[in-house]
Amino acid sequence: MNKGVQKIIFLITGLLILLTSISPKLAGILITISNTVIGGATLVVFGMMAMALILQGIFKFFDNKK
Repeated sequence: MNKGVQKIIFLITGLLILLTSISPKLAGILITISNTVIGGATLVVFGMMAMALILQGIFKFFDNKK
């Protein structure tokens, strides 16, 4: 994981949210994504965050053992 924040990601996400709120057709496309796909993506994202947190804790634990 890098600690740098890429501002372009926030810009693209903000524009996507803005376009979705303005255009009903774009919002309709996003609504067609099924709940199982959203649930699977949520599971993957939170699983990756949990693993990163666990690995970070393990590395800090063993680095302090010097």
